[in-house]
Amino acid sequence: MAHSCNAKSSAQRWSRLFLLLILVIAFIYPKDSIAQTDTLKVTVNLKGAATHVEILLPDWNDETLIYTIPIVQYANYDASSLPKMLSNFKAEDENGNELPTSFLGRTDVNIRQANKLHRISYQVNEVEESELFAAAGSARTANGSQLFNHNNYYGYFKAYIETPYQVSLILKDGLYPATNLARKIPKGQAETTFYAKDYYDLFDHPILIARPDTASFYIKGTQLKIASFSSNDIVSAQELADLLEPLVDQIHKMLVIEPQEDYTFLFYFTGPDNSPKHGHQFGGKMHSNSSVYVLPEISPRNRRHSLILRLVAHEYLHLLAPYHLRSHNMQHLNFVNSPMSRHLWFYEGAIEYFSLLLLYQAEHLSEEEFLSEISEKVVASQRFKKSSMAQVSEMIFKKKNQEQFMNFYYRGALAAFGMDLLIREQSKGEKSLLSAVNEIARRYGPNEPFYDGDLIKEIAAESTPSVKNFYEDYIEGKKELPYQTFAQAMGYNFFEETLVNKCDLGDFTLKLNRRNGSIFFLGMRKNGLQVENGDYLTFYQGEVVDSTNYKEIQKELNTLPDDRLIRLRVIRDGEPIELSGRPKCSIQYKRHVFVKPDNPDAENLARSKRFFDP
Repeated sequence: MAHSCNAKSSAQRWSRLFLLLILVIAFIYPKDSIAQTDTLKVTVNLKGAATHVEILLPDWNDETLIYTIPIVQYANYDASSLPKMLSNFKAEDENGNELPTSFLGRTDVNIRQANKLHRISYQVNEVEESELFAAAGSARTANGSQLFNHNNYYGYFKAYIETPYQVSLILKDGLYPATNLARKIPKGQAETTFYAKDYYDLFDHPILIARPDTASFYIKGTQLKIASFSSNDIVSAQELADLLEPLVDQIHKMLVIEPQEDYTFLFYFTGPDNSPKHGHQFGGKMHSNSSVYVLPEISPRNRRHSLILRLVAHEYLHLLAPYHLRSHNMQHLNFVNSPMSRHLWFYEGAIEYFSLLLLYQAEHLSEEEFLSEISEKVVASQRFKKSSMAQVSEMIFKKKNQEQFMNFYYRGALAAFGMDLLIREQSKGEKSLLSAVNEIARRYGPNEPFYDGDLIKEIAAESTPSVKNFYEDYIEGKKELPYQTFAQAMGYNFFEETLVNKCDLGDFTLKLNRRNGSIFFLGMRKNGLQVENGDYLTFYQGEVVDSTNYKEIQKELNTLPDDRLIRLRVIRDGEPIELSGRPKCSIQYKRHVFVKPDNPDAENLARSKRFFDP
């Protein structure tokens, strides 16, 4: 479950796909599986300029062993391989004698005379950052801070994938590893030892290595933790906790699932000295009880917060699908090549749509901004060849389907949007796609998968039989999505092309100071009212501003209908100041736009209320 926020190259799309497959494995691997009694003892020395790995093996009697490092974080299998990634690879017996080895393909090492094998060692070479999806990489700063993904350094033996691991990381002084893995930190040593019941368990627990900066908040009595690294100390863990608490609280109001115990958000903010090269893809990825985010230290704060909220909303919602809701043929995925569900479009597309719906309901997106996001997805989806999303999902490994993966974030999200509108329309607002999915997730949960062919039947049973026809036409089939029908279901109009009158004074963000109830402007840039960052707003158009109306005022400032004069009174440096200005209006050409009727009738108003204010 990976989500990015930068360029959408072919290589980057492959990164997302492989991450999605492998993270599903981490989510669903049976927690009660029988583990081997032996243990693999791994030591990773991260203290020097080069990274060295040593693995001590139990006494196995196999004549041949295959050692696999699932380098799924690379953009595609051509981007890197073990011969490029590893150097000075040695397999040795107990006396230090080397055993014969050879690389197989791009992810495996074949070790012969393995009944004598006692130790393997090698050096890990740095991979070009432009080849990596940032949240799956492990690039380090000069002081040793890094995001540590296990599969960048070591792997598993195919015949013994359920073997327990003991992993020791040797770190530079002053650095601390943040993760949910069981651990032991010896006093006075720069080494931390972790324990995992198998490689699946390791893969599901990335590590943030940095100077300690942590915070936490509680949702429904459950503590959720934050660990953060900010290259230039611009972003703090407490800032993130204050930002995320209301968002995660809203998510759990939307969903039937409870907060995960011991959940951790891991944030890695890069600065100009160690920011990724051109083409490096920032983003996030989801695990069963943690999520990882690699982001730039952008300013102003409101832009940074908007980016963080967008990514966290998507990744955290993956707890719904595929963690609590997944099909049976995703139960037995392996790390390298696997069959796939016909509902891969749902795991990304529906979750992407739900994340936008969440941000709207949490008042981080206005009605206009929500529909602007939908319109942008309509435009983006036009770039892709018409295909069956169900067939592309199932056969995603075929070369002709690889370029279609990103369309799940566009057409997949739009299909979920249309299905939601259909359900709301036919149930008169009593049901929705999310309510149906919640009920299905309540029945199945994280330990019981559904049959792949039954998902749409299940949704239809919880909502309306018309869902089946919608699925056949637009998800199994290739028909163009009926955007005019979507618009009508919201009480809107839809135009393929139109001219829109846009009036603008700038971008405005208002925040409530909870200590004293005052309202202030945050993250301000140049604007037509000459508002400055930190100005306290006391009057808007002659109306007193307080905690009950400031959100509506923010919405109005950002969606002005005409060039009427806007008057404010603010407090700056303790002094009251009167500000005023007229918006600059212009006619703009727009494609694929949802527009509210100038004089909506009663039915349109009812439909709009049903969707936007249920």
